[in-house]
Amino acid sequence: MKNKKIKIMLKNPERIKDFINVVEKFKSDVDIMTDRVTIDAKSIIGIFALDLTGDIYVRIISDDIAERRKFEAEMENFR
Repeated sequence: MKNKKIKIMLKNPERIKDFINVVEKFKSDVDIMTDRVTIDAKSIIGIFALDLTGDIYVRIISDDIAERRKFEAEMENFR
């Protein structure tokens, strides 16, 4: 299982809402990470608790190659 980290930007509440709507569609676990914290990317409360001014990364935890590819394609909208 390869868990590639993807750098994203979530600079405003509307973008965060769009991000949550996208990641909730995936069956697999999705993490969002800063340099200090890793949380469940499907948790809106957790995301709003993060410092979103620094670098933010996301990864999907899945053995399903098709799901990982779809996830990577969806994350292009948040780069």
